[in-house]
Amino acid sequence: MENTLNKSLYDVEFISVSFSYQDLEVLEDVSLRVKKGEFLAVIGPNGAGKTTLLKLILGLLKPTSGQVLVFGKNINDHPSIRKRIGYVPQMNKIDYSFPINVEDFVLTGRYATIGPGRLPKENDRSAVMETLEKTGLQSLKTKQIGKLSGGQRQRIMIARALINNPDMLILDEPTTAVDPKNSESLYELLLALHQQGITILTVSHDIGVIAQYVDTIACVNRKVFVHDRPENGISDETL
Repeated sequence: MENTLNKSLYDVEFISVSFSYQDLEVLEDVSLRVKKGEFLAVIGPNGAGKTTLLKLILGLLKPTSGQVLVFGKNINDHPSIRKRIGYVPQMNKIDYSFPINVEDFVLTGRYATIGPGRLPKENDRSAVMETLEKTGLQSLKTKQIGKLSGGQRQRIMIARALINNPDMLILDEPTTAVDPKNSESLYELLLALHQQGITILTVSHDIGVIAQYVDTIACVNRKVFVHDRPENGISDETL
C-alpha cells in the first residue's frame, strides 16, 4: 500500500539517505519528497552534494544508507526506470568539436531505443523533428554543434534528453556559460515543459532568476535545510 501511495504522489523520495565517497560524507540523513509534476530547483554552495543528489536519483550512485525511490521503486533494483528520465549533464562534459550536426546529435538520445547495430527508422527521425520544434531548434538542424552559441548548445542538450518523452527531466547547472538573456530563455522553455506535466529537477546557482519559475526550492549543504516555495525558502538566514 505504501509503494502504491509513493508511486501516485511522488516521483522522487529520499528516505534518510546518506552518501560517502570513501571517508568523505557528502550527504547526511537526507529526506526529500518531490511530487509528480513538481518543478524543483536545488541550490547550495559548491561541494554541498547537489550533483551527488542527482546521481542518486539516476541510479549512477548507490546510497551508503537509506533508500532512494523513483516513481515508487528503488532505481538500483529497477534500472529500466531510467528510460523515463531525461538527463542534462553539465555542458563541460561534451566535446563540441566532434563533427556532428544538431539533428544527428539529438538523435543520439534515441540510441538506447533503436538498439545496437540498427539504423534509425522514420519514427526516430520524426521524433527528432518534433523535439527540435518543441525546443526552437528546427532552423539549426544541419549546423555543426561547435558553431552554436552557449544558449543553443544547452537547448540541444535538453532536446536530446526530451526525445524519448520522459516523465522527469533532470538538469545539472543548465545555465553555466550561458548569458543572462539566454538563461531566462532556457528557464522559459523549462517552464513550458513543466506546464505540459513533466517533473523537473534542476541544480542552479541562479537563485534570483530561478525563483521566478520553479514551484519549490531545496537548499542543500550536505543536509536538506529547506524544501519550500521560493518566497518561503529563500531568506537571508537560509542564504
